[in-house]
Amino acid sequence: MKRFLMLIITLSLFGGGMLKAQHLTFKGVPITGTLKEFTNAMIQKGFHHELTQDGLAVFSGDFAGYKDCSFGVITLQNQDVVNQVTLFFSDHETWSSLLNQYEVLKSMLTKKYGTPAEWSERFTSGYTPSDNGKIHALRTGEYHWYTKYVTEEGEIRLSLEEGTEYHTGRVCLIYFDKTNTDKARQAAYDDL
Repeated sequence: MKRFLMLIITLSLFGGGMLKAQHLTFKGVPITGTLKEFTNAMIQKGFHHELTQDGLAVFSGDFAGYKDCSFGVITLQNQDVVNQVTLFFSDHETWSSLLNQYEVLKSMLTKKYGTPAEWSERFTSGYTPSDNGKIHALRTGEYHWYTKYVTEEGEIRLSLEEGTEYHTGRVCLIYFDKTNTDKARQAAYDDL
């Protein structure tokens, strides 16, 4: 028994995989490493690299069966370690098409990650209950429309957002890697 315990301790101390940190994945790629490494992995996955600037790399391409998506890969502040991917689907001019895309993605995410940890799908007071009024509420902030999934590796947040064009809306999907985000928090705590 003593030899077995020594083996476990030795393996964990020398990278034997027993305590290896797990990372959330995006398109099968762990959300970790340098921005350049993650950028190269996204290019290999077929995404078009638009630009890299100040700890952010921007891409475009198809995602989850939807065309013309764009996403940003974000690093920890003051560190070249990827910890977040924020993806935007294309704009919708009608509430019904926007809500349909949100519901389809929510169903897929629930099937993959299980029951959401938190959600809110409602308008606040002041919005007009027409199709145009609901889209307009995205611009004025008169809504709370999101679903959050929590896993051991991180968080995934699906939400509705204001679109890029006037009077449009779009679905947003954000992946937060827990391991790298926790590292950044710990570094901040250590500074205090």
